[in-house]
Amino acid sequence: MTNQRTKTTRRSVGMSAAAAALTLTLSLLWPGVANAQLSCANGQPPVTGLSGVPSCPDANTTAEMVDGSIYRQTPEIYATEGPIYDIDVANQEVHVMGKVLKIPVVVNYGGFAGTTMNISGSGIRGNDSEARSEMDAENIDRMLDTNAVFRDAAGGLNGMPDQTGAIRSVFSSDTSLAKDSVADAKINANYRNIVKACYSRHAAFLPANFLERALGADGLREPPYYGGTFKTAGHRYTLENGTCPNGATCRPTVLIPDIEVVLELAENVTEGTVTSAFGEDLAAGCPPSLTIDDQMLVMNPDPRFGRDILGIVGQEISGDLFTSLDGTIIAAIGHMRGEHVNFMQEILTDLIDPNDVVHIVLDRGQITETNTADGTFGGDILSVRAIGAIDKPQHIV
Repeated sequence: MTNQRTKTTRRSVGMSAAAAALTLTLSLLWPGVANAQLSCANGQPPVTGLSGVPSCPDANTTAEMVDGSIYRQTPEIYATEGPIYDIDVANQEVHVMGKVLKIPVVVNYGGFAGTTMNISGSGIRGNDSEARSEMDAENIDRMLDTNAVFRDAAGGLNGMPDQTGAIRSVFSSDTSLAKDSVADAKINANYRNIVKACYSRHAAFLPANFLERALGADGLREPPYYGGTFKTAGHRYTLENGTCPNGATCRPTVLIPDIEVVLELAENVTEGTVTSAFGEDLAAGCPPSLTIDDQMLVMNPDPRFGRDILGIVGQEISGDLFTSLDGTIIAAIGHMRGEHVNFMQEILTDLIDPNDVVHIVLDRGQITETNTADGTFGGDILSVRAIGAIDKPQHIV
């Protein structure tokens, strides 16, 4: 799991007779919460659970809940990677694999200023990388299928106009039907409508029987699917005395995913040569879409998750460049319905946005500080060695 820490610097460069400002965006591949715990801030060695998850238990770490209650971290570690069975919005709790996980607003690691906890999606770059999502403790109701197909869809309360609604539940298809038949029906209708709308643009690049494969001979097929996977790791926390609000019922201990918290409807990866690519057609009801071999890939319409195109150094690429993917090799991660339709949450490409700033990404680095005369650190000579990549848009000289 890696995040990016960005540093921006400006300097003048000559451009004909005038001086212009050049923005260099330096993105260091920096350990995220899980990997950051490989070196503990409190000086103690990390603890590794049986599942291989590294942890830095710290009695100074606390978590703040939506209702204002405070919990303190204990050394007990836990992990999950399995299906969700229930979402308790009122208490910000998710039931998974016999565990009840509580999502806090912020975690104060080591007693320092709080870090907002967001529920991420799965990223394309591997090593448990994380993709953008729109869910946290204060907006945990966005996890609910009914909000993903009605309230937040198509530019609703929290959604984007081009994300017309979920095509897959956070639960398995049979559990989705049992929990909310109305939302489940809308999910399946969304799937059928998008497949039909997008197929017409790609028909020349797909098998003649593609629609029958995707929707059945009668056009009403609803491919079944497993429930989403909640990948989490964290610690058990205990309630701080006197912090439970009057009249509230607070659990004496809770499991909090303070190391990792990722919700993936699926982790379906496709890599290959794009044979056709078309931009968004809102009137027709089709998001940006492309084909690879016998598969149609559509940009994610689910407002709970992101839909991002990543360039040659992992930078975000403008959606205006989507059609330039035609004929290129890409890798995409998303969630599928059946064998032939993938709804992409991230696309990894070798694109460079000609209108963007310069991006420099380092994947290895060494910082050396010269010793002072008495043998201690703190000298004024600092050397930095780094290996990475750079993209340079053509308009920058």
